[in-house]
Amino acid sequence: MARRPVAAGVVAMTDRMTRAATAGGPAARAVRNTLLTVAGHNAAVRRGLAMRLSELAVDR
Repeated sequence: MARRPVAAGVVAMTDRMTRAATAGGPAARAVRNTLLTVAGHNAAVRRGLAMRLSELAVDR
């Protein structure tokens, strides 16, 4: 298994999560919070996110 693509994926995911967590003004935060609330009610989204964050979904 090549490590570089996995590492690049981890860095990209971390970057996206940091940008979402530190979203700019009140409007951006409201949109983020609404999207996360809606997505959190979807079992497939929760499962996919859990697999992604745990890195169990990495192609080998």
